[in-house]
Amino acid sequence: MKLNADQGLFAARLSFAIGDTVSRRLVAGVRLG
Repeated sequence: MKLNADQGLFAARLSFAIGDTVSRRLVAGVRLG
């Protein structure tokens, strides 16, 4: 199964966005904690 270049880029951006959101929530939780 070969991914399209656009699909790979979209998946990379999506995973990065999710990871960034999670990390920000964790940092905010630690600061508030």
